[in-house]
Amino acid sequence: MVVLSMLSAGKSRGLRERGVSTCDVYFGTLHSGLISETTLLRILDEIASSPLEGTSEVVLHPAAADADEAHLWKNNRLCLKVYRSPNRVRECEALKAPAVRERLAAVPST
Repeated sequence: MVVLSMLSAGKSRGLRERGVSTCDVYFGTLHSGLISETTLLRILDEIASSPLEGTSEVVLHPAAADADEAHLWKNNRLCLKVYRSPNRVRECEALKAPAVRERLAAVPST
């Protein structure tokens, strides 16, 4: 995570100078594709208790594979594997969980 932050610091600054908004902190990179309801609640708690200010982003890939779109990934086995991963459904279910929705509703927006 430290390496990613270091690599993106200059890019974010350059984008902001051009009027493009970026997030200040992101979560889930190390858990991408594996975020359960419990993990998501833990991330939201960390965001809420963090002394950091600004915009936070949580990396999720929630969705169910659509058989009609699978042909789009036929030439890239890794993308097809990720696209068809049951973990994406788990992340979608985590986002729809009542506890997560309640926690998100309590987060102040700016």
